[in-house]
Amino acid sequence: MASKRLRDLDVDGVRPAIIGTVIWGVAAVLTTVFTGSLEQRGILWWRDVAWAGLALGFVGIRHVVRRRDRLGRR
Repeated sequence: MASKRLRDLDVDGVRPAIIGTVIWGVAAVLTTVFTGSLEQRGILWWRDVAWAGLALGFVGIRHVVRRRDRLGRR
C-alpha cells in the first residue's frame, strides 16, 4: 500500500465563519424585502433572527481572524 502525505486541514474557522455570515446576510436582505409577506403570515420574527445572525457572524469572523493571527497561521 502506498502512503500518501496528507496535507494539514484548514482548522482556523475563518472560511466557515465568512460563508455563514454571507448566508445570514442574504437571509437578512431577503426577509427585509419581503417584510410585508412575513408580517401577513405572522413570522416577522424571521427578519430579526436573520439580522441577529448577521451581526453575530461579524463578531464570529472577528474572533476567528484574531485567533488565527494569534496562533500565527495564515
